[in-house]
Amino acid sequence: MSKAKATPRERTYKKKGQPPADADDGAKSATVHLVDAATRTVHLVDPATGTVLATGRLEATASGVKGAAASITLSGSAAGTSTVSGDLTVGASTALTFIPDELPAALFQQTFAEAKAAGIAFADGPKQRRWNVVEGEISLWHQADKSSFQTKLTGGPLLDWLGLPNTVASLREELQRAGLPAVLLLHVVIAGSLERAEKNRLYVTVQTDDLIKAIGWEPRSTLERERMRQRVWRWMAMFDAARVIGKRPGTYLDPITKKVIDLTSIAALIRIMDEGKPTQLAFDNSAPPLEITYAAGPWIEQWRGNRQILTYFAVDIRRLAGIAAGKPSGAWAQSIGLALHQKWRERSARAEVRHVGENKSLTVDFGSFTRRALLDLFPPDPSLDDVLRGPNPQRAREHWEDAIGILKRDAIISYYRARDTLPEKRQGWQRAWLEQKIDIRPTDEGKEAAAEIATRAQVIRRARTKRKAARTVVQLASGKPE
Repeated sequence: MSKAKATPRERTYKKKGQPPADADDGAKSATVHLVDAATRTVHLVDPATGTVLATGRLEATASGVKGAAASITLSGSAAGTSTVSGDLTVGASTALTFIPDELPAALFQQTFAEAKAAGIAFADGPKQRRWNVVEGEISLWHQADKSSFQTKLTGGPLLDWLGLPNTVASLREELQRAGLPAVLLLHVVIAGSLERAEKNRLYVTVQTDDLIKAIGWEPRSTLERERMRQRVWRWMAMFDAARVIGKRPGTYLDPITKKVIDLTSIAALIRIMDEGKPTQLAFDNSAPPLEITYAAGPWIEQWRGNRQILTYFAVDIRRLAGIAAGKPSGAWAQSIGLALHQKWRERSARAEVRHVGENKSLTVDFGSFTRRALLDLFPPDPSLDDVLRGPNPQRAREHWEDAIGILKRDAIISYYRARDTLPEKRQGWQRAWLEQKIDIRPTDEGKEAAAEIATRAQVIRRARTKRKAARTVVQLASGKPE
């Protein structure tokens, strides 16, 4: 097996891929930069520009005696075969595979309370809704109605990092650039960090362009790509500077020790660890990096692998991100979809699961929702109130119907029906329409995820009931009151 020193070092390899027809036969050189010896994480770097071409890890596929070189197979976007030369200590016959870092195949919306609080805070950013100044600090705090958590965004390092004046006004300006795309990015990066943490890998290194793609953006020019990189980078920096503070209500027991565990959060959900900088940085140091290395925050790291605490809804968030949000109907579809994923997961444990018809088709009843509740949780742009208070409030109905059509088309919802009838009136229809009870259900993927949760929860409730009954019998037999 390879032996590598902990100190990052640079190795040179020669790429033997097929050269273009007009190229000479000389090998194209690049640099292998060892980032983490323990995990064999490396950067492939262009020696001329210093640009990181790819990030991944080296995996040994055979063993051999101590030697000075190893065969490396490149996969993914860096496909080809290369040879490492220099003083890398490896087995002479050791075959190493370079596996590029990529986002997980499935990126689920994270529905645990702390991620929900942060998501609502960033969705509220553009209109500064529920954001308040922390007295005596360059900080803002946000708390949604009836929430046990506050999201605190602090200036200082964030604003220095972005080259902005250290003022509350600068913080507010950054928040105004957030909104639903930032919420989608938050779910993408948390899902990526959890996938790595559950495999005992500390860091995620991802190309900024991969994050752009994951949230459904498609740049049409070099300039637009640069602007998208800038926005994604600034949001990542903002996530790193935002602390979710609070304690979950209720009592949680350790599944092994059965002792009460303290679910108090005081930290950021992700931490930026490093940045692969472009060749030339702006003087204010705010130029976007080509790749970002980050890790799960300490609270997520503490509970990694415990999906009873770090809950999610098992439908890929990229399905929502792929909706074109340039028009109000698309933005509303994303807003409704995010709210439904959150509420479907929260209600899954108590959902009514049935098999109906000759084919015993699975159906899951989550209860009723209202338009107000679905469009107010993660508000879109334009918001529900923007349209209702505008010159043509009837457009709210049009945007809603178009958004539901998009969610059906993109296989996010499968069933939609109003459970009560609206009164027929031309004036003052808004309140009744907003509060109308609606039955909305997911497609098969979501139904199966919810049914599994409901079944598991029912088993737990029955076990609790049996234990309680057994304690009652013991107490009665001993003559002690309950």
